[in-house]
Amino acid sequence: MIQRVQSLFILTVLLGLILGLIFQWPVFVWSENIPEIKGFDCLVGEQFKISLLTDIKLFISCLLILLMNIFILLDFKQPKRQFKRLRLSLLMHILNVLIIVFTGYTIAKEYALPFNLMSTTPYFWCLIFLFFVQFLALRSVKKDLDLLASADRLR
Repeated sequence: MIQRVQSLFILTVLLGLILGLIFQWPVFVWSENIPEIKGFDCLVGEQFKISLLTDIKLFISCLLILLMNIFILLDFKQPKRQFKRLRLSLLMHILNVLIIVFTGYTIAKEYALPFNLMSTTPYFWCLIFLFFVQFLALRSVKKDLDLLASADRLR
């Protein structure tokens, strides 16, 4: 089996998502004095943290991206289907980031907390990085499809 670079990109995305789900890295952290917030069991000392497991929408969206990437990785023999699933996964990444931002904004607005990029944690930026890695995988699959099409034209 030829190891293709898009498989490594997809494995990187899988590893980042799995580590985020296992270690429950927070996406937003506020250090202000915060009253008890209903529906969230995430008050840690003086900090309020939102991680993937404290908000069910974030958990489900990351889990769907994780499952989609497992299916993409197993489709290495069918590049056309892999390309379609990669595009869907990129859309899911965009929706995941929007869910994260709107969740943080809603909580910040409701409890009068400051909402800015300083409230985000490195894992939020890791999710943005995983989006670009997924895009590189999509580009690699597109190059493979173009190469196959040109080889078919030469026959």
